[in-house]
Amino acid sequence: CILLFTIVMISLTSMENVAISAGKRIVLLPFYDDSGYRGPWELRLEVPEMLGDMLMDDYFHVVPMDSVLEALPKPPEKSVLWKFLGLFSNRKSDQKLLSDLEVVSIARKLNADYAISGILDDFKFRRQGGGDVLIGGYKSYTTNVSMSHVRVLRVADASPLGTISGQADNKESGLGLELMGKPR
Repeated sequence: CILLFTIVMISLTSMENVAISAGKRIVLLPFYDDSGYRGPWELRLEVPEMLGDMLMDDYFHVVPMDSVLEALPKPPEKSVLWKFLGLFSNRKSDQKLLSDLEVVSIARKLNADYAISGILDDFKFRRQGGGDVLIGGYKSYTTNVSMSHVRVLRVADASPLGTISGQADNKESGLGLELMGKPR
């Protein structure tokens, strides 16, 4: 059983190396978040990661977001006073909209063939429910995402391959069984 597991893991590792060497490397940079969303998710990182999950296959290898964040230029260290005042300000205002040359420079550090960047214009998430909270009820989730200026650049010559914009709406609903207010 351990031998079989080892063989499977070695074959999966070699398949990933083949995809990396035979295919193209794509880097998705953090998107500029102009959505105004205030919540638990860090959309500027999570939306590009989700797009990367959709793009990844045997031919395309998506550079992990951790590696991308390490390659980004670090902001200068702030004084103690500015750090204190920053507690009361909007953290999203510290974002920087990267130029094509900056995007290509970062992508070259990561040995990528293509780079993708964009702007997250709008994100809305709403949860509605009905029924008795202690017994059971109906739950509905509605999501709206809007992105613009999503640019795909060829890193070799820094040429833009295209710019797209898009919007997606999703609605999920289901019957949720709850006991004493906790999902079961």
